[in-house]
Amino acid sequence: FRATLPWVDCVVLISEATRQFFVRYRGIPEGKTRVILNGAHLERFLKAPAHPGSKLPRVRFGTAARLVGEKDHFTLLRAFAIVSAEVPGAELQIAGDGLLRDRLVRLANELNLADRVTFVGALPDTAEFLSQLDVFVLSSLNEGLPLVILEAMAAGLPVVSTRVGGVEEAARDGYSAYLAEPCDSDGLARAMIRMAREPDMARIGALGRQTVQERFPIEGTWREYHKLFLSLGARA
Repeated sequence: FRATLPWVDCVVLISEATRQFFVRYRGIPEGKTRVILNGAHLERFLKAPAHPGSKLPRVRFGTAARLVGEKDHFTLLRAFAIVSAEVPGAELQIAGDGLLRDRLVRLANELNLADRVTFVGALPDTAEFLSQLDVFVLSSLNEGLPLVILEAMAAGLPVVSTRVGGVEEAARDGYSAYLAEPCDSDGLARAMIRMAREPDMARIGALGRQTVQERFPIEGTWREYHKLFLSLGARA
């Protein structure tokens, strides 16, 4: 990668946090960088909205991610063990598959969560899954700007996430989301409990929905790449 940099006109990063990381730790000259935010195909999520808080006292948390180490579902399960003691109606649905599934199922059993946690497996329809949740949770150790956060916000879900990568550039702490530090099961649990006790989760979800509609449609991403190509001398 470094060997090709002298011949590269521009390196595009998908969030400001990602740009800062690559400039600081990967030696990319700052003048060669450009941020073009990830966008998402939002239509199917906008058409299948969630209704957070509509079935209280049940509060259904959910996540959708590969069952791999960097997504840190172990911290999520430990956090949910705390949540389940404080929020009697709490449920957790984990969508996705991967090499760590068996270990995660064992941990859920060790934490006495078998009747509160569902491992959904690979999703045939992410929009349908998100529409059944009250709160979306992401416990990753690192991210760029995760599309699943944008999709959850488009569905109108309030977000609880670790403060990694460009997550906060989309899901603002204290606005449409509550954030915690990576690997901090206590902090993640506090954020989940705080969201579960919000008197109007739907309002918080609506703020996130408005944010993604304004800032993260895929068409906006296309336009920014087109402008970049033209600025670098490409033909219209």
